[in-house]
Amino acid sequence: MRNLKSLALCVAAAMLLAACTDAPPQSQVPRLTFDQIKPIPLNVSKIEIIDRFRGGNAPNHVELLMKQPPEQAVQELLKKELVAAGPSKIMRIYIDDASVTGEKLSVTKGVTGMFTSEPGERYHAVIDIKFEVAELDAPDIVTHHANVHADRTKEVMKDATLAERDMAFFHLDEALMEDVDNELQTQIKTIFGLNP
Repeated sequence: MRNLKSLALCVAAAMLLAACTDAPPQSQVPRLTFDQIKPIPLNVSKIEIIDRFRGGNAPNHVELLMKQPPEQAVQELLKKELVAAGPSKIMRIYIDDASVTGEKLSVTKGVTGMFTSEPGERYHAVIDIKFEVAELDAPDIVTHHANVHADRTKEVMKDATLAERDMAFFHLDEALMEDVDNELQTQIKTIFGLNP
């Protein structure tokens, strides 16, 4: 009887150990590093980044589900790409929107739906940034300003795994940052760049 109890305990322990080792691996999502970014020397001596975006509380906001939300990614991009290289002036950069919202899509129901490959969710990401330049001795008087806007949409299949959704978030963020980079390399460089 004791041998049977011992055997049962051993089997139970082995099953528990197997269940632990068979757990699905954590989602491995790349991180945007912006190592390939070409810095832009600006005709200012100081740059301040002010994050005014307050999101994540509304039910359809999904920024907090992302490994590297746009709010974080765009700050890293700005810090790497924009370089204060002028003799004077201050640039203030206001991040007004860095939201990602999601919506459920209408999908095919019933038996037909089980065999239909179709998107089940759509995510919309937005970046809005305002740039202001002022003299250091008169910081409240804005002499130049510009705005950068970018938005992207990504659909995710209805049967997507958590890892697949995380990768969709990554590609959405990557495309959004490419759009911001294009604006920085054109508009912001033209308006605020340090002339060679």
